Amino acid sequence: MFNLKFQILNLIDISKLSATLCYMSTVIRISDELAKEAKTRSNVEKRSMTSQVEYWAKIGKIAEDNPDLPFSFIREILLAREEVKSKKEEYVFG
Repeated sequence: MFNLKFQILNLIDISKLSATLCYMSTVIRISDELAKEAKTRSNVEKRSMTSQVEYWAKIGKIAEDNPDLPFSFIREILLAREEVKSKKEEYVFG
């Protein structure tokens, strides 16, 4: 079952899927302390508060799924993926 789930996830490009589907907003409750931290960090990182919490959730999920990877490595992978997405032309070696 896990192998099938993994194969299906590899076939789906989540970024393209999210652009084509309409997601409903979901209200979640977080502590006032976490909201305050997210607000402060979102100002520094130039993100919305919601985007900051989503970023933390993404990092946390990846870290939980891959406990052997350090945060700096996870962050660099996410940054590299965004850089690849933003480039229109392919990199030519040599």
